[in-house]
Amino acid sequence: MDVMTIEDLLDEYPGIQREDILACIAYDAEMARDYYVEIPLGTHKEVSK
Repeated sequence: MDVMTIEDLLDEYPGIQREDILACIAYDAEMARDYYVEIPLGTHKEVSK
């Protein structure tokens, strides 16, 4: 997956503004705040060093 910067998004989508992107990031962070993924203990493989 390629990572796009805010500048990349602004170049690709000239109809949006920096504030639009920042608002989306803030909204996503707020929605993720109460979302938890339970990971059962003892179900992962240990990695040898």
